[in-house]
Amino acid sequence: MRKSILILIGLIAWQSYSQDLTCDDFFNGLFIGTTPKFPGVEWEMTKYGTNQIETISKIPEKYIEQGYPTDTLFSKIHRIDKCSFRLNFDDSKMQLDQYMKRMNDNGGIFVEIKKIEGNCAFYVSKSTYESEEIVIEGKICKEK
Repeated sequence: MRKSILILIGLIAWQSYSQDLTCDDFFNGLFIGTTPKFPGVEWEMTKYGTNQIETISKIPEKYIEQGYPTDTLFSKIHRIDKCSFRLNFDDSKMQLDQYMKRMNDNGGIFVEIKKIEGNCAFYVSKSTYESEEIVIEGKICKEK
């Protein structure tokens, strides 16, 4: 009985400290990102104000051998509404290659948060490169 009461008190305390996250919570802070398009790849993402910094934290050897980019990326966030924004590579903080320049010239990367579960947001990003639409689904989880 005593154990049940302690568990119940613990659950109530945990519930009172947990909070439902909204899209706003995914515009500032530290996050871990993944995408099923590249299994095993993880990146740390720091967002503050209109800045986003992405650094690869985990990558399988096969992607390195295939030339998967591993340099830190600096982007500018242009918020569209509560749950969507555009990203443009920040040429004031890094040298852009031709791919990045063309992505920026084509309007950048459109990102929309589709759903939030716990401390994770599931998103879809869309961009255009040489008349081809690139769609990537992924997940970012807020670090506590």
